[in-house]
Amino acid sequence: MQKELEILIKRPPTWLWFLLLVWAGIIFLIYAESFLDQLAAPIGSDFYKFYLSAQRLLAGESAYWSRDTLISGAASLSNEVHAGLHPNLNPPFFNVLMVPLAALDYGIAFSLWSVFSMLCGAVGVSLVLKNRWVGTPPVVVNFLVQLVFFSYYPSFSNFNYGQLAFFIFFILALALNFCNAGNKTAGGILIGLAASIKLFCGFFILMLFFAKSWRAFFASALTVAVFALVGAALGGVESYLQYFAMLKTIDWYGVNWNASYTGFFYKILSSEYGFGCEAARGLWVQAANMLTVLIAAYFSFQMASEVEKNQFNGFFALAVPLMLIISPLGWSYYFPLLFLVFPKLLEEVRCRGWGLTVMVFFLGLSITFLRIGLVIFDGLGAEGWHMNLLFYGLFLVVLAVVFMNYKPMDVKNKFEG
Repeated sequence: MQKELEILIKRPPTWLWFLLLVWAGIIFLIYAESFLDQLAAPIGSDFYKFYLSAQRLLAGESAYWSRDTLISGAASLSNEVHAGLHPNLNPPFFNVLMVPLAALDYGIAFSLWSVFSMLCGAVGVSLVLKNRWVGTPPVVVNFLVQLVFFSYYPSFSNFNYGQLAFFIFFILALALNFCNAGNKTAGGILIGLAASIKLFCGFFILMLFFAKSWRAFFASALTVAVFALVGAALGGVESYLQYFAMLKTIDWYGVNWNASYTGFFYKILSSEYGFGCEAARGLWVQAANMLTVLIAAYFSFQMASEVEKNQFNGFFALAVPLMLIISPLGWSYYFPLLFLVFPKLLEEVRCRGWGLTVMVFFLGLSITFLRIGLVIFDGLGAEGWHMNLLFYGLFLVVLAVVFMNYKPMDVKNKFEG
């Protein structure tokens, strides 16, 4: 069976290419329809919030606003439309990065961002595959994994909202390649860049500290400091004060796309959705977060010898799901980052076979393919059933990567290209 599979990969038949091209055509049509919808009605696009923030920065105004605040600024939509957008939750440094696009017409800016985002996703997948092949991965394998990646519902959701997941995925995939190649300084700088754009990526820096990878740790920490200064210099020091003040106004933790511990316990214990135990909710969230940090610390310390030998696949595989489940808003459109687990997953399959750990991982990942699901608890209020299965899927992925890293294994062999 393995021999036939190798032949199929090295010399794929015409019928296989035909099926893959049909699949690619369907994906293209779905993404194209989403692009045209967002272009015609940007009110549904998160990218429009980024665009407005950068425009307001150019105009010398505050880049942040609350959901119900009417804002000014050079924009094609009315203040009523502005009021319908929830705030831009990205730090000031990202607003500075968006300024070149804000100088363009919205349609052009959104088009450029969409193309850039898709390229980041495609290149990121190729970089992830490169970690487990000698030489270049077979074209048919690369193409197939690309199709799976863009068929993943959270990937489509990221594109549909004009979000940053593909950009962050590319940065972290490139960081993984640099770290595995022994260039921990470059890898650390890229991790610092990711953390400067999305705060939850700072979890990587914490794990680098636990793993005693000092070169990567200091490179990433220094990068965050430098980019914070850039954001303050170009966006104003007050922008950081406004940013953190705006974060305190967030009150949508119970929404159905929140796959974090915070969202899970909010749904169960809040008066709005569940049993009305707000005090207990905070304690449960903090306990779960603390346990996650302790798990990260333990396994990062255990991985110190692997990291010293430039074997970062297990490190990244553990960091990604842990940072997603501990991030308070648990955005499901950042789940494409879970594809960074695959180099470690392939090591698991090669060294231990298709055991329970691999099955649990794929079960969890398959659950996260779902757009919406049902909460397993009863009596959570009128809106309780809207909580989806994303938390359970992500939690299973967390369990799988923890067990993957429980025992060290020989990872010297790579798949032959």
